[in-house]
Amino acid sequence: MQPKECFYREQFGYCWLEDGQWLFQAVDVHEKPQGEPVKVELGELVFHHDQDEELH
Repeated sequence: MQPKECFYREQFGYCWLEDGQWLFQAVDVHEKPQGEPVKVELGELVFHHDQDEELH
């Protein structure tokens, strides 16, 4: 699965599904990874919607 832009606890980063587990990787303003990916629950993530999704 391609990583998606999302927020976790108001931190911007990327999230993806791996082996049935959602992972979140925080990034800084230059999109450089911060720390290690963490396991999260889908309900804790807020997805960043791009314009393509808004057209449907």
